[in-house]
Amino acid sequence: MVRCPCGQKRGSIVEAGVKNLKTHLVMVGVLLASVCGLSWVAVPQASAEPEQVSISVSANADDTHVVVTGSVHTLAGASVSSISLTISLGSVGQATAVTAGDGSYSARFPRPAPATYTVKAAWGGNSLYAASSGSASVIVGVPAKTKTAMSMDISPTEVLPGGVVTISGFVAGGGRPIVSAMVSLTTTYGGLDPIAVTNGDGYFESSMSIPEEEGFPSSFSVTAVFPGDSVYEGSNAKVSGTIQTPPPAPTEEPTEETTSTSTPSAIQTDTAKNKPDAIMSTFGPSDAVALGGEHMVLVEILFLVVAFVAVGTLLILGIISHSKKALERGERRGFGSDFGKEEPSAIH
Repeated sequence: MVRCPCGQKRGSIVEAGVKNLKTHLVMVGVLLASVCGLSWVAVPQASAEPEQVSISVSANADDTHVVVTGSVHTLAGASVSSISLTISLGSVGQATAVTAGDGSYSARFPRPAPATYTVKAAWGGNSLYAASSGSASVIVGVPAKTKTAMSMDISPTEVLPGGVVTISGFVAGGGRPIVSAMVSLTTTYGGLDPIAVTNGDGYFESSMSIPEEEGFPSSFSVTAVFPGDSVYEGSNAKVSGTIQTPPPAPTEEPTEETTSTSTPSAIQTDTAKNKPDAIMSTFGPSDAVALGGEHMVLVEILFLVVAFVAVGTLLILGIISHSKKALERGERRGFGSDFGKEEPSAIH
């Protein structure tokens, strides 16, 4: 059988068109599939739920603050970072903390009054992580006080009755001076101000007087006490001193005027009469010693007078004796009674 060439040509054209149509349909399908796939990857599925997380909380009170720490992890244990938590300390206040790369966080509150508080950390959630919270209790007790130390000195350590003693001291706590600390002072003997206050360097100073009276003790002591306050513990110091016995009062030496029992008139009368016996009878041995040089002068004068009288007497007696001997010689020579008469002729 012989076929018409025109019919063969028409059939080839139809087959080629069908083939091209199939090719284009496949390409459109692939393109649509690609677009749909990309859209599914880029846009989260509305049916996916946020992942659950766990928040741990712990709190501790130190001397000045309450410190809150914790961490955020998924239930599978993965760290949750960069989420903001709200931290609350009872009704005292709130703070905000952001988790670090390992999921940890921390917050600090000023130390409140002693009590038991509930600490809570809360996360509001987002599309990735579900909301969650955690809590813990913390006991804020009475804070421990800082120990203190006191030193004190007195000057002088030995004092006479009626003297004054200076008291100085220093109060420190935690290695620092305590300013405006009230220090009470007491003593076993004497008088002093009962209160002293430390200055800006922690020093205090006071003074006390020792009574000037009989029957005083041989020693005394001073005690200083810092009772402490809400921050510092108390402390105290004690020092002692000696009260010296005052020296005996000096005695006055007797003077010439007070030891003499004679009167000036009696001395002048006896001196004028040059009578040593009268002087000695008027004055006792102690009076003679008191007169000293004056008595010796009187004795010397009397001695000279007596010596002068004796010498004069001896001269007069010698002249008289010589005259008697001359008369006796003249009588023996025969002058008789005419001896000693004047003869004018002989004289001329």
